[in-house]
Amino acid sequence: EQDRGLPVGEIRRNARRGIGDHPLTILRTGQTILFDQSHIFFDGIWGMAIAEVMTNQASSWVQHLTSIKTKKMSAPEPLQLRISPDFIDETNKLRAAENYAFYEVDAETSSVDMRLVQQARKFLKQRGIKLTINDMLVLSRVFHAANYEPNDFLMKEVRTLPEDLRKPVLKSLEDSGGYNPALLIPIDASFVQPKERIYPITFRNAIGGIFGAHQEAIAALQAHTDSPNDKSWERLDKARRSYFAYLNAFGEMLNAFKDVAMQGESLNISILKLIGNLPPSSQHPLDQIPQRSGPLNEVIKGEEVFSNVGRVAENSSLVRFLSAKDDGQAKRFVWGILTDDTDRMTVTLRDFRPHVPLLTRAGHHRLTQKLANDYVLTFVAEVNQLSLHLTDMALAEDEMRWG
Repeated sequence: EQDRGLPVGEIRRNARRGIGDHPLTILRTGQTILFDQSHIFFDGIWGMAIAEVMTNQASSWVQHLTSIKTKKMSAPEPLQLRISPDFIDETNKLRAAENYAFYEVDAETSSVDMRLVQQARKFLKQRGIKLTINDMLVLSRVFHAANYEPNDFLMKEVRTLPEDLRKPVLKSLEDSGGYNPALLIPIDASFVQPKERIYPITFRNAIGGIFGAHQEAIAALQAHTDSPNDKSWERLDKARRSYFAYLNAFGEMLNAFKDVAMQGESLNISILKLIGNLPPSSQHPLDQIPQRSGPLNEVIKGEEVFSNVGRVAENSSLVRFLSAKDDGQAKRFVWGILTDDTDRMTVTLRDFRPHVPLLTRAGHHRLTQKLANDYVLTFVAEVNQLSLHLTDMALAEDEMRWG
């Protein structure tokens, strides 16, 4: 039995579970059940459906079983699984390897203010701007990746590390901000092509001017709030018009990516189909090429997975979602986002940044956990702050002054 208070990823790593082509492992936390599903068999949407079906079946069986008279039976003899020496040797070799890709740290939070997000969408729509919740999450991630800096307390702790460890950790943290992320976004294709299930797209923001427009609009809003006058209003109105035009273009660009993907014509899908039709002996070498070329990997596979499975159905029991990645070592982050039937959004993060194996090997796992927590919390803070700013901008009106 696992601790429900831990992030889903940590529960998963602590448990005995199947890997590879093992389709499903069921984990208990006392109050809840976790369904650890292989991505070979299940995508996010299908996996959610299977989890819900099994939960409903279990609930109905409980009602039936409670009505059956109990019988005394001898306890079954537990199955003893023994690990072979060869398996232990192979595991130790992997753990000792410099490129060991299985070091990760997980964090999650449910502090997204959905009331603010929905409010921002409502008032933006009145201004002619239609952004989905996923659009706002992607936009927040773009701003977050550009502006992220670890908090001062964490940086102080990092600077106390030995020099040979401190330098690569600082480099990893420096690379965690100030960049334009290439996001691998799975698109649900079940309504268009049920056989295909998912069409992936790699999205990178190509509208460079949106950053400057965002900062200018916030500055103009603050200036007008602090000292409202005709001049400050003129600045705010001009900045808002420019910023909202960029937001409209951003939403249209995301829609265009989705439309192309739903037709099965994106670059990702074309490459997947090409590799899928090759002999197995050729598939693996070709699949490794993008990992050795940063720009090529960003175009084909993205730097991070950004998977939002949306809001669950009414009365659904699902509350958290952890996404998956390919077997390569190029992904830095895997985001999994789910909104339950009470409108509570939970964001999970799997962190594979270069400092994670370094700090873990050196016995600083708690520091890696703090850094992952800081990253996911600052992302959610960006979502909430963006929603608040957009609401205030959309509602701002000129005031008639007599003088």
